[in-house]
Amino acid sequence: MKIIFSRKGFDSAAGGFPSPIFPDGTLFSIPIPSRFDKLSYGDLQGEWDGTPISLILNDLSGGKIYRQKSWHVCDYSSDEQRCHHDPMWISKEPMPKLALGQAGRADGHLRKQNISIGDIFLFYGWFRQVDFIDGRWSYCPTAKDVHVIWSYMTIGDVLRIDTPSQKADAVSAYHFLKQHPHLDRRQDSNNSIYISKEARALSFGDYNCLTDMKVYEGRAKWRMPRCMNQPNAFSYLKDFVLDKDDVIIRYRGYGQEFVLDLELVNNAQDVTDIEQFISGVIS
Repeated sequence: MKIIFSRKGFDSAAGGFPSPIFPDGTLFSIPIPSRFDKLSYGDLQGEWDGTPISLILNDLSGGKIYRQKSWHVCDYSSDEQRCHHDPMWISKEPMPKLALGQAGRADGHLRKQNISIGDIFLFYGWFRQVDFIDGRWSYCPTAKDVHVIWSYMTIGDVLRIDTPSQKADAVSAYHFLKQHPHLDRRQDSNNSIYISKEARALSFGDYNCLTDMKVYEGRAKWRMPRCMNQPNAFSYLKDFVLDKDDVIIRYRGYGQEFVLDLELVNNAQDVTDIEQFISGVIS
């Protein structure tokens, strides 16, 4: 089995700002802006305490955001401001489905790692606590920027959609994919959609906060149980330092997918402990 730490949502590399952690621990991952997708920020579904998520995001952004790789400023609530809503929740009975699209180098990496049915995606991103202050939503002044796992999915199907015929077959098999942004991608190489067998949105807690809060040095310094000290089993992650019963993991740059291959973990007890740790994160 492979566990994929997959970075999703707005981040500084996408010209953005932290996604909100609401007072009750609810997490909402802000999709990155996109010039090419059909969905706008005003189309996003969801609310907190009766307030639509689009209005809350408008407060947090000061009414404006920056397009990726551009200094063009747009009204955050404008229908003209599009976003890349991916992974996308699909309401299907008897349980919701999560559909993740990956393309280009990111999907090339997943293909090289042989990501397949039964593997687990842990979606993490940049978050900060928010509250309703003086009549508007704001980031809490004393809150720290953190990396948080906000949802997960166990893969139930992998669809290659490199060609128009493969895209047509994907929609035929899963009609709800008509609205997924990766069906509209012009690039027709290394383009895939991963469909969940099971998936769940998570709330904020110590168990799914990756950032080291004991000795805080920024959100990209992670603290995990000692069993996660696996530099030879992770892709890309190489900076591991033991700290008693924990391991400190750092990385540089953006970093989108870090794959932990349990078959490359030499110690059987570590495998058991890793499985228990991941089970605790997603339960």
